[in-house]
Amino acid sequence: VIYAGHETKALLNNSGPRYKRSKLERQMNCDVLWCVLLLVCMSLFSAVGHGLWIWRYQEKKSLFYVPTSDGSSLSPVTAAVYSFLTMIIVLQVLIPISLYVSIEIVKACQVYFINQDVQLYDEETDSQLQCRALNITEDLGQIQYIFSDKTGTLTENKMVFRRCTVSGVEYSHDANAQRLARYQEADSEEEEVVPRGGSVSQRGSIGSQ
Repeated sequence: VIYAGHETKALLNNSGPRYKRSKLERQMNCDVLWCVLLLVCMSLFSAVGHGLWIWRYQEKKSLFYVPTSDGSSLSPVTAAVYSFLTMIIVLQVLIPISLYVSIEIVKACQVYFINQDVQLYDEETDSQLQCRALNITEDLGQIQYIFSDKTGTLTENKMVFRRCTVSGVEYSHDANAQRLARYQEADSEEEEVVPRGGSVSQRGSIGSQ
């Protein structure tokens, strides 16, 4: 049996690109969860208070309590459940559902202005900026950390953390500094293998001049 197309092992193991969530979207999801928690707490508090009031003032509730269609009154537990659902409906405006739609509209407008920006147009190649990610446009320019390195270090796989500066305070790493010194000594020893005035032929033999 030969699997081809979408049934190949490589394609089946490929789950697709990971969805990137921006910092604004993560913060917005957290705020919405807090709003949902506040809604549940307020509705639960109202339901418990309503049930306790009905249980305690059975004789006074007939003054302004609306009975059911058959003339009977609800039990405190049933009334508390109804009150909880009622408060969920009344207080559901606490959850900003329209916020997501508003954010998407703002992102679409932001992408349009980015694509039409004249300062981002290159006359030599006759090309303009193309924004292909709608969900991370608000992260542009939000740089927190910058790691710089000279050419060749990453190629040789010898990146060693020596020190960093945070808010004007320098933090050094002695162990990594010693390891970097050993790397430099090893490189110098490799350079000293070829004697002065000698040349290395294509076969690896050293000849004097």
